[in-house]
Amino acid sequence: MSPSHAAPSHPAKLAQEPAFGERSLININNISTWIRRDGWSARHPLRVNFSGTTFPRSTSQVVYQDGLVWGGRVRDGDPQVVRVGGQTFEIGTVPGRILARGVAEDPDDPSVRIYRVRRDYQSADLRLDAAELLDIGLSEVDDTDVDRVRAQYERDWRDWPWHKGALTHVATEVVRVACCRCRQGGGNSLGYESLARSG
Repeated sequence: MSPSHAAPSHPAKLAQEPAFGERSLININNISTWIRRDGWSARHPLRVNFSGTTFPRSTSQVVYQDGLVWGGRVRDGDPQVVRVGGQTFEIGTVPGRILARGVAEDPDDPSVRIYRVRRDYQSADLRLDAAELLDIGLSEVDDTDVDRVRAQYERDWRDWPWHKGALTHVATEVVRVACCRCRQGGGNSLGYESLARSG
């Protein structure tokens, strides 16, 4: 087989490549869990029926899947006052914000994605991040993998959606954001804007 037709050494790397922003890890302190921009969480996106939360990091999976459910009383004239949204085993949200009553953000807008931001991305050792994001062993991570992760941090830093209300003054090292809106078309919105690791 010629070098240009050789099988890829890391198939997971190729599967992950277009997914930056579509899915990512919340890897805070000693726990790591997968999240997708529609709210789907704690399920491994590159392996079928595989747990997506690891604790301690780089060891064993401890949660197969999870979800955030919220509820409240809404007084908008609809006879249904108590409403809930979120996800359990099914996803109850879609990517994007509610811009105004009945007006949703386009989920296909490139800015509707997960952002990973850390102040030290230019100098940090990103090998563990690369291993977890690309689903490969730490010893398999090469400079190209680290460069790809660093480039994504750079893009997320540069494109941080402050104009959409994302945090701008944070005294922590890492912040993730993924905004969703309720699938049922209600006015609920959810932002994972406060998931942060202390510096």
